[in-house]
Amino acid sequence: MLDTIKDELRRRNYLPVLFDFEKPINRDITETVSTLAHISRFIVADITEAKSIPQELQAIVPHLLSVPIVPLLQIEENEYAMYEHYPRYPQVVEIYYYYDSNDILQSIQEQVIDRAEQKAKEVAPKPVVLQKSERNARNVTSHFPVQLRQPSQTGWR
Repeated sequence: MLDTIKDELRRRNYLPVLFDFEKPINRDITETVSTLAHISRFIVADITEAKSIPQELQAIVPHLLSVPIVPLLQIEENEYAMYEHYPRYPQVVEIYYYYDSNDILQSIQEQVIDRAEQKAKEVAPKPVVLQKSERNARNVTSHFPVQLRQPSQTGWR
């Protein structure tokens, strides 16, 4: 199933990575999956017959709020018991239930790509824009996505 999705995403000018290769000798599988997730535009997670995906989602979802996750589940299956925790996270879209690979191929644009791209816009970090007087007071001339701190006599506050 995921190979079908990978091929279709590639055909649509995405660079999908399917974790189906040997794990690096200097990282465990969870670290490797987490690293790949950090450089992803979005994640497609087929939770049908979940084996390793529960551990992978546990490592990714709570810590990576700006990367959308599109869960897929074959229509006659049930989500695994602990999945109920994830829909409350803002980057997790509603499960897309599919019948077979043809169903996914016919609906990949609207059910996977469009939903992921829309969610990416919603959860993208918003840059902090300082007012002109704040920029001058802090000697700042550009936009920063983080809160600025000022030095004090005893260190940063």
